[in-house]
Amino acid sequence: RAVLDVGCGYNEFRGKIDNLIGIDPYNDQADLQVSTLEYRTNQKFDVIMCLGSVNFGSRDKIIAEMGRCVDLLEDGGTMFFRVNPGVQHDKSEAKWIEFFAWNVPFIIELSEMFNLKILDIRDDSNQRKYFIYRKVR
Repeated sequence: RAVLDVGCGYNEFRGKIDNLIGIDPYNDQADLQVSTLEYRTNQKFDVIMCLGSVNFGSRDKIIAEMGRCVDLLEDGGTMFFRVNPGVQHDKSEAKWIEFFAWNVPFIIELSEMFNLKILDIRDDSNQRKYFIYRKVR
């Protein structure tokens, strides 16, 4: 199984998940230092993880990034998400970051837009949303 970690940060899953490629535009620990929209490959992935990475910018940017992830996913593949409901971080360096306000209706809208089946949606104690999509064949 091929696995893509979108916005992998320090690439903490490297060596723990077989056939993993970590991409991140800002962290040199990534296998490839590239954004989701700029990542070019013919490879399709069985699993894509977006754990805190598809969180920033406008609704249109989120939709574009989601579309790119769907393009990279095999039919029948699974995508795992952890997203921010728009809560601003306390750290001063985060003040310039636009956090997208994720919510359940938008998660459902994306599933319909991209023909994805929702396998699970839940919240954690920090109000973040976790959800899993399966790409319908």
